[in-house]
Amino acid sequence: MDSPEKAVTGRSAVKQWFAQRQWTSFAFQQEVWRAAAAGKSGLLHASTGAGKTYAVWFGALLRAAPKLGGPPPKRPGG
Repeated sequence: MDSPEKAVTGRSAVKQWFAQRQWTSFAFQQEVWRAAAAGKSGLLHASTGAGKTYAVWFGALLRAAPKLGGPPPKRPGG
């Protein structure tokens, strides 16, 4: 297992994923990611092909996994 110092944050992993494809995320996607990280919910309306799936999917992943590659979260009472 990698050391915590080498752990990749969720946000940097998403940024790397986009960069590997020579893509950049849109401002509305980043806004969705911030909202999801803050525990907010809402409705996303955008035209076909605008990037809704990546906005919502990565938002959910970022909310569920604050640190990829780090130690698993401790369970309550465990």
